[in-house]
Amino acid sequence: GLPAIASGDGKDGRKTIHKNLKQMGNPADYDSYLVLCPSCGMAVKEEFPEHTADNPDLYKLSTEIAQKTLSLGMF
Repeated sequence: GLPAIASGDGKDGRKTIHKNLKQMGNPADYDSYLVLCPSCGMAVKEEFPEHTADNPDLYKLSTEIAQKTLSLGMF
């Protein structure tokens, strides 16, 4: 979603974020979500919650995933 949003296509970017969130599973089933790309991790932690704020269920999901998102560079 971030490339679309950064290029000014917020509508498609939001659709991609919603689709990605639904594919990431239930956060309660995972200890963490590990990302390889720092900008992808930033998007999950900051952009996903921002762009789901109008949908309470997706916002809750995005914030739970954001709290468990770690960058491989941390290890």
